[in-house]
Amino acid sequence: MLFAAQKYIEKDVCIGFFAKNSDGISVAPESQNATTWCAIGAIYKAVRCTPVAKQIHLDIRKKIRYTAIRVLNNAAFSLDHFENASCLNDQKPELVPELYSQAIEAAHDLGL
Repeated sequence: MLFAAQKYIEKDVCIGFFAKNSDGISVAPESQNATTWCAIGAIYKAVRCTPVAKQIHLDIRKKIRYTAIRVLNNAAFSLDHFENASCLNDQKPELVPELYSQAIEAAHDLGL
């Protein structure tokens, strides 16, 4: 799911909300009007809207979402400099793509 979520944060990352529309107004992460997502909002979008995810039972999707967020969180706190962790609370949105790369690598190493 992290790999699927990564595509939502490649161009831009929003701050303050899970997702925003083109006018900068908060919308649900799975909204068709969403144009930018935060680090966590991108996971919500991927878990709810990707074709593969839609075929998975809702309870399993919740577990996948929880695991993806934990891996992302762990990656944030295991990076060399602690300030990278601040991208999870919208203080450093420019670091989110790097964080995703680290989390995907960690998930791969863990066999997830």
